[in-house]
Amino acid sequence: MDGDTAVVLCLVGATHSETSGTSHRVWNGSHVRDTCIKTPAGWKRRRHEKLTVNERMIDGRPTTTS
Repeated sequence: MDGDTAVVLCLVGATHSETSGTSHRVWNGSHVRDTCIKTPAGWKRRRHEKLTVNERMIDGRPTTTS
C-alpha cells in the first residue's frame, strides 16, 4: 500500500491430478497484478495485468512446454 493505492499480486488458476505412469498434481494459471485505488465509495480496481499466461507447474515445479 502507498497512500490511497494498493497493489495485489496473486495466482489465478486451478490444480488437478494427471496420471501418466505416476500421479502428479498439475496447476495451470497466471500470475496477476491488480492495482486498486481508494475512492469515497470504497476500493476500486484501476488496472488488472496478467504477468504470465497459461503457466503450468507439475508437483509445484515450473515447467516449459514445447
